[in-house]
Amino acid sequence: PPPPTPVVQPPEPKPDHKKPEHKKPDHKPGKPGKPGRGNGPKERGG
Repeated sequence: PPPPTPVVQPPEPKPDHKKPEHKKPDHKPGKPGKPGRGNGPKERGG
């Protein structure tokens, strides 16, 4: 007799991996931005 065909189990429905929209906090305008790193001569070079 032919070998029994393996029963293919339907894959479990995976939860939607769509991340909920990460609402970025509104950056309030008018705040002085921190100077980025590497702007000074000390950080450069090497």
